[in-house]
Order: sequence, then C-alpha cells, then structure tokens
Amino acid sequence: MNADDRNQELDLLFDAALQNYSRVEPPPGLEQRIQAGLEAAVRRAPHLAWSGWMLPAGAAAVAFVALLYFALRPSAPPAAPPAQVAETAPVARAVPAPVAPMAAAASISRRPRAGEPSAEAATLPRRQRFPAPAPLSEQERLLLLYLQAAPPPSSGETPDAFAALTLEPLQFPVLKIEKLERNP
Repeated sequence: MNADDRNQELDLLFDAALQNYSRVEPPPGLEQRIQAGLEAAVRRAPHLAWSGWMLPAGAAAVAFVALLYFALRPSAPPAAPPAQVAETAPVARAVPAPVAPMAAAASISRRPRAGEPSAEAATLPRRQRFPAPAPLSEQERLLLLYLQAAPPPSSGETPDAFAALTLEPLQFPVLKIEKLERNP
C-alpha cells in the first residue's frame, strides 16, 4: 500500500464519519418548545409594546423640561433690600465710573462668572475691617484672667525636674544576619 492509497482510505473514513455526524436529529420536542415560546411572546407583546419607548420618551420629557427651565427663567434674580448692619460709622465704598454700554450688548444679559461679584453682592454693605472684631468668649476671658494672675516666667531658669534629668546615650547591639541556604 503506497501513500496515495492510504490517503484515499483516510479520506473515505473521514467522509463516512462526517456523514454520520450530519445525520443527527434534534432532540424530540425541540420544535414544539420553540413554537410555544414564540406564541407566548406574541401573546405578551400587546401590553409590553409601549415599554420599549418608555426610556426614550422619559429622556425627551426631561430634556424638554430642562429647555423650558433655562429658556424661561429670569436672567438675574430680583435685587433684595440691603441687610441692616449694626455699625456706627458710615461705610465708604469706591464706586466705579459708569461705562456706556455697547449697542449690541445692551440686550444680552449674562450671569456673573465664578470669582466675579454679582450685582446683589455689589450692593451689600462692606465693613471697614475684616474680620470684624467680636467680644471675647467665656473661655477666652477665663484664659486672660488666668494669665494675668499667674506669675510671669523668668528667662533662663529651668524647672528642677528638668535640671536633674540626664540622658544616657542609646546603645544598639550589632545586628548579625546569617546567610540563608537553599534546599533543592
């Protein structure tokens, strides 16, 4: 038997095995189970058909409400009356010179950026000194009374407990590390 005969015999064996492999039938009842699942899905579909549109419809509604909110809100909040500040001296404030608005920018209103004072903040009264002085708290008054009653510390004098204290130098033993041996 030469090599060609062996190859032909091997091809015949493979063809026979593949024919048996392709003749396999599906398990009994597979078609009935698939058909029953499809029929059940069709029966469920009418009342669940709208559920696929719930998420996009909700997102569209939220976008519409946000658009209305930003389009219809006032450009600047109404100015509140200035808060009353208990100060005896009047507050001097530097007022910038009025600037003539440009014709194109007159109709555009914008919100102040971060770091810019708003129109409301510009109208609030300012104090001369920041932070404003406040009366002492009870703890601060007690500390002040204690410090006034205590004798003043003298410079260069150390307490007796510290004078008698002597520290010995630290000594560490020599650290010896032995070589590890490897076991095969």
